[in-house]
Amino acid sequence: MLKRLVCALAALLLMLMTVSCLAQTVTVDYDEAGIRLRVDEALLSQYGLEAYVENYGTVLCLPITCMNPEYRENAFEQLLEAVEAENEEQFDALAEDYYAHQNLLNVVFIMSSEQYAKTKQFGQMPFDETQLTALGEHNGYMYWLSSHDALDEEALAVQSEAEIAGWQACREALSSPEEFIEYIPVVSQKTVARGDVLPEFATKDLSGNDVTSAIFAEKDVTIINFWGTYCGPCINEMPELGAWMRELPENVQLIGVVTDAMLGDEKTAQKAAQILAQADAPFVSLVLDDALAQYCSGLVGVPTTVLVDSEGRVIGEPILGAQMNAYKSALAEALGAQ
Repeated sequence: MLKRLVCALAALLLMLMTVSCLAQTVTVDYDEAGIRLRVDEALLSQYGLEAYVENYGTVLCLPITCMNPEYRENAFEQLLEAVEAENEEQFDALAEDYYAHQNLLNVVFIMSSEQYAKTKQFGQMPFDETQLTALGEHNGYMYWLSSHDALDEEALAVQSEAEIAGWQACREALSSPEEFIEYIPVVSQKTVARGDVLPEFATKDLSGNDVTSAIFAEKDVTIINFWGTYCGPCINEMPELGAWMRELPENVQLIGVVTDAMLGDEKTAQKAAQILAQADAPFVSLVLDDALAQYCSGLVGVPTTVLVDSEGRVIGEPILGAQMNAYKSALAEALGAQ
């Protein structure tokens, strides 16, 4: 949670440092998402407008929020003090209050057109398109917008009239996406392919145990199932994966990577653990550190399953979709080639 808060502050500072000004309008580019925001400078300085990219592997999100700048500054100071004092209870209380003061305005969802076509084919869309406003295809990417038109009760209970008025001002200014969103070329992401070597990582499994990329050296072949807690096909294949795990030869292991759970995201990690427990699929599943998150940005969709050797090098082609027979064939081929 602290990492997310620090990233949010860094994003705001970057936004303030890199804007280009024309009269009272400022622009800031989010190259990874292919978005340029064009907003009034007052939204930044007076109302604390900010945006940052969140990477969920197959989908990028750009939450746009606002928060009273004075409150934000004081809150971060207190949060850092709680971390330095190792006071987890105080940190959790401060973080809860922080998010009650952070007002969500819009969320832009971004998916490459190629990813969109393939995820639609396998019925794996991670969100309901009918609940979003389609912004169309731009530069090879599909865009959708979710707008939040009311503050929740928790926010209304703790925020001042000035904070609520600031949210209303931002809400009104960002009511028409064609006026504040421009589309720019996306910084291309490397896709997962045969021969890739997975990056060195240091993360945790769903039980909180430390796991590094050294895990690959434990077996001749590691089957990695990249999945998400939002993905129906991922969840549906878990019982089969659990049964297959028990049949694997001694020199083979199966691990999972939960693509929507970052380090520190206990809520999603618990949800993932419950899914595995209900499916009787007790294989090790990892949450994302920065290295794994970057690697997952190259996935076309989930579930994606890859086989790697003892050095973490991808054997064969990644398998998109829940295809148990394809997994077994790929393993047989990998073992036969050794």
